[in-house]
Amino acid sequence: MCSYRQEWEQSYPFLKRVDTNVHKAFCNVCMKSFMISHGGLNDVKRHISVPEHLRGERARKNTQTLQQFLKRDVLTTVEEKVIAAELTNVYHSLNHNMSYNSIDCDSKLSPVIFNDSQIASKISLGRTKASCLIYNVLAPASIEEIVEKLRLGVFYSISTDASNHGHIKLFPIIVRFYSPDNGISTCLLDFYEDPDEKAIDIYSNIKNRIKALGLDFTNVSAYSADNANVNFGKNNSVYKLLFQDNANILPAGCSAHMVHNVIRHAMEKCEFDVENLVLKVYGHLSYHAQRVQTLKEHFADAGIEYQNIIRHVKTRWLSLHPAIGKILRGFPALKSYFMSLGDNCPVAL
Repeated sequence: MCSYRQEWEQSYPFLKRVDTNVHKAFCNVCMKSFMISHGGLNDVKRHISVPEHLRGERARKNTQTLQQFLKRDVLTTVEEKVIAAELTNVYHSLNHNMSYNSIDCDSKLSPVIFNDSQIASKISLGRTKASCLIYNVLAPASIEEIVEKLRLGVFYSISTDASNHGHIKLFPIIVRFYSPDNGISTCLLDFYEDPDEKAIDIYSNIKNRIKALGLDFTNVSAYSADNANVNFGKNNSVYKLLFQDNANILPAGCSAHMVHNVIRHAMEKCEFDVENLVLKVYGHLSYHAQRVQTLKEHFADAGIEYQNIIRHVKTRWLSLHPAIGKILRGFPALKSYFMSLGDNCPVAL
């Protein structure tokens, strides 16, 4: 098996050694590690030809040029003001989770509404341009703003969790810290793709990406994740590996998950299945307009304001508590409704 060689960095300065695995290399452009165990230098050459790396190279070049241009404090020409207006429009849409279609439509509508404005008439902001501004300007600028604060010696915690998007496994890196200006801030520092979910891979990604941004790893105060063994296991886990580098890191598991597990075990002592009750009530009423109309009459008779019965999804365990709360608040009306059904009432209810 081939191992990483330091001299590769002379020809490929974006490469870095992965401390925990000599058979991997870390790319500062893609911000991800890749295997070089079978091809060595050929694996590196193959990596720089993949679309993701090529996009990253283009983004770096464009971002540096735009950042140098936008450092100017005073916007003098109309072209500069148009650029500022386009960036502001994109930021507004992004901040409110609006789609690219809305940005595209708004850029065509603004010149019509503000036809006397020289700036509005020159705004050209389609889907492609808007996405380029987000990925190549706003995203790097937001990360740079966070990193500048963290480089001042601020203590910060790190949080991550795997998320499946079809066949793609994504990992965010969230940092949380306190600053005198903004108080407690929670920020997205990175978002990467990695099919490996082993403890050593998660640990390597966190450490390499933190170091690539020039942050001091000794200032990490806590590691937060769900309570899976890969994160907080006693023998080989992400926390144990982080603890070897920084003995001051505290474990911060998901308290909501812990509370859920406690309640789930407590519910096993109930004389009836509460979860099944919630599912049956929702299933009986969800798609039947006539039944819901009759239920509303029972709510009115009981003097209770009607509220929709919400759905509990087993894979979304936090939905059980509010679903039970809805039933409890309308329990007299629900009981009256199901009692009125007589023999047509489902046996489980």
